[in-house]
Amino acid sequence: MITSVYDAIREMRAKSERKEEFAFSYMSYSITKDKSEGEICVEHAILYRKPKDPRNIYHEYMLTYLDTDTGEVRQCWQPLIMSYNHEPIKSID
Repeated sequence: MITSVYDAIREMRAKSERKEEFAFSYMSYSITKDKSEGEICVEHAILYRKPKDPRNIYHEYMLTYLDTDTGEVRQCWQPLIMSYNHEPIKSID
């Protein structure tokens, strides 16, 4: 059972290396707009390796993923991940 955000991220990385999709949800937040669009639910995702942008000082706190349903590459804040494979995440550590 996955209980922490970082356990979920480790599992997401392992599944992505095996080319296996997973579901997860997170609370959206944009620093530049200081705005949230609420909870985002992604049914089929694979983590996406993107070159680090030296202008993005927050890149270590972000997770980049491919939504395989829409084909979009998106990012989310790691601490704002709320569920993994439809199981709620209980803690951040």
